[in-house]
Amino acid sequence: PETKLFSAVLAQAVHDVFSGHVDKMDKNQAMDFLTEDTFHLRVICELAGRDAGYVRRNSSPRIREKSGG
Repeated sequence: PETKLFSAVLAQAVHDVFSGHVDKMDKNQAMDFLTEDTFHLRVICELAGRDAGYVRRNSSPRIREKSGG
């Protein structure tokens, strides 16, 4: 059950980045969360059974593309 919970945290962050109805501040926080090498991302990925480096590497290009950068 914990793995599903933390997978949902990651999925929510991705949703926040790509949803049109999310506040800009929340969207930016989600972008930072998914692309920066932080303790929180590493722990949540570990608890979700995911590799934080993989998440960052695969999120960053898509987020830059989405943000026009």
